[in-house]
Amino acid sequence: MKKLIIGIGSALILAAVAVTVCLQLYVFHYNRGNEFYELGQHEKAASEYEKALKLYVPEGRECDIRVNYALSICAGLNLNDLAGLTEEEKTAMINTLETAIDILVEEECAHRNDNNGHDEEAQKLKNELQEIIDMLKQEQNQPQNPDKDEEETNQPEEDELSEEQQQLQEIMQQGTDEHAAGMEEMEMYDGYSYYNGQCW
Repeated sequence: MKKLIIGIGSALILAAVAVTVCLQLYVFHYNRGNEFYELGQHEKAASEYEKALKLYVPEGRECDIRVNYALSICAGLNLNDLAGLTEEEKTAMINTLETAIDILVEEECAHRNDNNGHDEEAQKLKNELQEIIDMLKQEQNQPQNPDKDEEETNQPEEDELSEEQQQLQEIMQQGTDEHAAGMEEMEMYDGYSYYNGQCW
């Protein structure tokens, strides 16, 4: 009888450990995503964040993953010369930015039509990405070969565009840095150490 009780107790402990590991599995993919992002391997980072979101994620942490996921998707875009892009490149960039926004507005981390998303950083990033989309669409509607006078007239607008592009890049980098720092400060389940990299 005593052996039976010990056996049942051991089985329950093992089951509890297994459940805990399964519930924390998203951490493994999130941390791998961060490592790939730091290495400049943004496609691999995006894949890891996507895997993390398919698992159970505790309330309050999903938006952090979504922000990093969106950043990794946008990280490879060339935002330095939007005016020099072809129409095909502009369309492709708009599609990529809209995909990133879709990630942010899911689960209402950010809101598509107003500023009422429940995560401040997700909402801020969504707004910045939407600004770039609006600028690209505005450029798509401009004449293909403006004359010299029009070029001179539009020059201040292009200068403003460069400043906004630089601001977006800074925000994207700041968002990544803040999330990495913030996640390091979050507590992790005691004894949960199967991932030996940078952990939440």
